[in-house]
Amino acid sequence: MKHKISDCSNDGDTQCGDCIAGKASMGGAVSECTRCDGPGEYSEPQASVCRIAPAGYKPTETGHSLKTGIEICPKNTFSIGAADKFTECADGGHSNPGESSCEKCSTGKYFQEDENECKPCPKNTFSISGAADIDGCEDCSAGGHSQPGSGYCDQCLTGKFYDEPSNDCKLCPAGTYTATGGVGLDDCKACEIGFYSSDLGSSNCLMCSPGKYTNKEQTACLLCPAGKISGVAVSECTLCEIGKFAEREGNVECEFCNDEEVLGGSTTAGNATVSRSGCICNKSKFENNETATCEKVMEGYCMGEHHCKGGVINDPESLREDGYEGSLYEVCEEGFAAVHSGADLVCNECTGSATQTIAIGFSIIGVIISGVVFWCCRSARWEGSIEERALRASGDLERQSSRARGMSESAREKIEGVTAFIDNAQPYFKILLAYFQVAGGMSSTSRFRFPPMLTSFMNFVKNVLSLDVFSLMPLGRLTFNSNFHYNMLAYTFVPFSIGVLMVVALNVLKRRSSDALKQLANKIFGTFPALSFVILPSISIKVFSNFACHEFDGGYESYLKVEYIIDCDGIEHKVFSVYAFTCVAVFPIRTPLMYFLLLRRERDLLDPRQENFSFQLGSNEEGLKKALEERAKLEETNPSVKRLEFLYKNYEPMNYNFEVFETLRKLILTGGLILMKLETGAQIIAAMLMCLGTMRVYAAEKPFIHHKIDRLSEAAQWQLFFVMFSDLALRVNLDGERLQDRKFFDLMMLIIQFLAPAVMLINKLMKWKVWN
Repeated sequence: MKHKISDCSNDGDTQCGDCIAGKASMGGAVSECTRCDGPGEYSEPQASVCRIAPAGYKPTETGHSLKTGIEICPKNTFSIGAADKFTECADGGHSNPGESSCEKCSTGKYFQEDENECKPCPKNTFSISGAADIDGCEDCSAGGHSQPGSGYCDQCLTGKFYDEPSNDCKLCPAGTYTATGGVGLDDCKACEIGFYSSDLGSSNCLMCSPGKYTNKEQTACLLCPAGKISGVAVSECTLCEIGKFAEREGNVECEFCNDEEVLGGSTTAGNATVSRSGCICNKSKFENNETATCEKVMEGYCMGEHHCKGGVINDPESLREDGYEGSLYEVCEEGFAAVHSGADLVCNECTGSATQTIAIGFSIIGVIISGVVFWCCRSARWEGSIEERALRASGDLERQSSRARGMSESAREKIEGVTAFIDNAQPYFKILLAYFQVAGGMSSTSRFRFPPMLTSFMNFVKNVLSLDVFSLMPLGRLTFNSNFHYNMLAYTFVPFSIGVLMVVALNVLKRRSSDALKQLANKIFGTFPALSFVILPSISIKVFSNFACHEFDGGYESYLKVEYIIDCDGIEHKVFSVYAFTCVAVFPIRTPLMYFLLLRRERDLLDPRQENFSFQLGSNEEGLKKALEERAKLEETNPSVKRLEFLYKNYEPMNYNFEVFETLRKLILTGGLILMKLETGAQIIAAMLMCLGTMRVYAAEKPFIHHKIDRLSEAAQWQLFFVMFSDLALRVNLDGERLQDRKFFDLMMLIIQFLAPAVMLINKLMKWKVWN
């Protein structure tokens, strides 16, 4: 209880003090209290002895490690008494606060604290020795399963899955498998593509062998049908390509038709051919039973390859394609319309109105002529003299409202804007038109052979840009016994008549004193070079084609290449040959000669000595700029020279007559090849050499004022060279034997046709980028 603080003395009695909590004293002569530091000991203040913590409690320590009281054991711990620490319950054990021991849930159960009882572990989990909470219930491993309250998991064997309703392991369906057993049907995985499982309860899938494929359910491998093949592990068979076949089921590869053991040189009508009997000869070829090969139809049977569908050579009628007739199947039957001619002739079955077709064609011609006349008259109206416009502005026009004058000025601005656009686009249009005129005319004049898509594209663009309306209309034999001779007559007579009318109009207008009429005369004269530029190549092709005859071997006569029904030795052809010679003098000879003489006469105005300016100023660019300025001044003082601006406007002054060279180039690469009378192979080589030669001239001279137009011209020259190269490639089968290769080659050549326009577009985009 107390302890002595001091002994007795003369000054006072003995003094005693109280023991603090955590210490104790029995009293007497002790001078200090004893610490309660034994296991489980503690004391309260003024204690005479130390107490022992009972079961479920432990001493509470304060400062200086004094044990001054007791505290209750928390949940899931225990104490048996006389201990300084709590003991935690072992795995699976649990206890309430103040317990002297722990309780443990039995196997397959866990302790639910809020209900203070043991609960069964959930389905597909287990507990070997009981768990303190639900997290102590462990999940079954892959393929395992268990009922609630289980102390272990059952494991389904491979190829099986656990079926909960029946509480049993069942076999995985056919077409699926499981390598470890599954806890549900979803664990039975479907076989991969090309693999199958035909039995229930499969632990793995089997691979389909070559020549087979899996069915939709992936429960079996089936043999590929005839006409198809397969490799290993596929879900569908591959069709045999064109030119191949597969006769039996379960094929692993297709056989070639083009084989000496089958039918040499043959192909098939389509994919998936099922037997060698499906190997057929291409159009224009026939099957020679003696040699088991496809041989080209001998000359004298079919004109073009697409005119014959193949057959037996002893029966020429079996070779004929529907819609063609004649000794060489070179003309269209009645009811079929002809597009192109000669070997390129295509006979399309007539489905529309011939009268309507002809009416539309001549309406287009009328619209073109009307547009040219309107443009000439409209331009002359705005370009009248200042005095006449002043007179027109006086009198009645002064009484017009301001709104009417504003509308007139607005209309004038629009016309001037359109005119400026046409002037800027003119050199680009001329280069592209010249390219398509030459490239498109080669197949009809020299029998150049281009891929199908390229041929159709080139012919259409050439006919549109050259105003060849007659070629665009599928007239064929819809009109009165028409043939190439009458077509040539119509095509040359129309521009010839227009030229005569223009000459008459010029002579009449020049005699008038009105400045406006003189301006109109200059416009009409200036229109003539533009029209001749557009139609000259196509007219020349028509005229020169009249002299292209084909002499057949084997006793056959000579026939016109563009229409083999025309006998070159006949009276009709000889008469039209005289007319054709006249047209040669009027069009291919007279036109470039006229260009040369007209430009030569005005040479001092068109080239004010550009080379001298370049030498004096020490720069070609400065010399060109100075020459253009001087030429513009000369045009102002001599306005009549501007009627030739279509011929010289886009060229540098020193190359004012370069249009003559360009005209001759087009004539040589079209009609000139016919006059050479070379075989087709030699014509290709000659054309390619001439193309390289003219390309060198363009590269050396750089005749255009703007270098971007020079680049466009160079691109067009290369484009033309590649078109010629495509013909050469076709003749040596560089396009490949497969249909896909030929289509790709055709598409590639068609894309090349947009090379020059692409150059033009890039130049425009670069210019726009600089401005912005």
